[in-house]
Amino acid sequence: MYLIKMHGLLFISLMFLLPLSSCSDQSIQEEEVIIGEDSDYPLEGTLTLPSAHQEPIPAVVLVHGSGPSDRDQSVYSYTIFKDLAQALTTQGIAVLRYDKRTYTYQDSFTEEDLLTFTVYEETIEDAVRAIEHLLNDSRIDNEKIFLIGHSQGGMLAPRIYDISENLAGLIIMAGSPRPLWEIIYDQNLDVLEDLDPDSALYETNHQQIIKEYEKAQQLADLTLEESMHETIFGLPGYYLKEMESFDTEEVLREQSMPLLILQGEKDFQVSVEKDFEAYQALLTDYDHAHFILYPDLNHFFINYQGEGKGTIEEYHQGGHVEDIVIDDIVNWINQTSN
Repeated sequence: MYLIKMHGLLFISLMFLLPLSSCSDQSIQEEEVIIGEDSDYPLEGTLTLPSAHQEPIPAVVLVHGSGPSDRDQSVYSYTIFKDLAQALTTQGIAVLRYDKRTYTYQDSFTEEDLLTFTVYEETIEDAVRAIEHLLNDSRIDNEKIFLIGHSQGGMLAPRIYDISENLAGLIIMAGSPRPLWEIIYDQNLDVLEDLDPDSALYETNHQQIIKEYEKAQQLADLTLEESMHETIFGLPGYYLKEMESFDTEEVLREQSMPLLILQGEKDFQVSVEKDFEAYQALLTDYDHAHFILYPDLNHFFINYQGEGKGTIEEYHQGGHVEDIVIDDIVNWINQTSN
């Protein structure tokens, strides 16, 4: 989820950015909006609406994964938020997407700011403002506003709901109920598999990964102030500790919010066994939770079968969110709304 360079190895990164593209589909219309217009961090965004619709209509807010990201969540050759916005809107669902705060203001944060920077400032506050933006739009059905969170955005979806309960349901795409540092640890170990286990490079990187893992395990014993002086897997300790202080599992167990949890079986960034199945185990007796696993899809719900499959290389090859994913989301929203 982050780019970590240790002794020559590059670890997984989600957010590499490309320019926005205009929409040419005549069945939808796009409006430029400002999220948090009166705040210290106004964000440019796009509200996509069906050209012909009966008001009020259901709507979705899209919440990014980790790292700075534009409103399309551009990653190498992928723009999956644009895919979702245009495809969902052609089926009668309005979609709001916006540039992430750390994308728009990435040069504005001082070292002092970053010492206590958390996912609240990075993601949650702006997601809540996006929901409020839809609530104030008379064209949108206030009883049918949904949130789609991808990757870390999916991990944070329960926390966003806990703050803003004006949601009809949560859709978690490639998320996890586990701590972020555990996922980064697994990602780093996966990268080591491409190295000769008897080589000095393997041993050096393996030792560094274990060192970071041990630091992460001690995070719970640190105060918030102490965590400000730690860096774990390239991330501020304060950021990780504050994120872990929110009990995602408790919120998921205690609320009755309709949930749709989606995962690609070929996802090499979050695990079917450790993440998707963890959601299933946590919510096994909850009728409001629905799970779909897609056999051939990756972390971005794209089917890629060519050279470099199962590595970052596949993200360079282009592709779009599969139609079956769009159809499943639309059907679930329609069923939940009725």
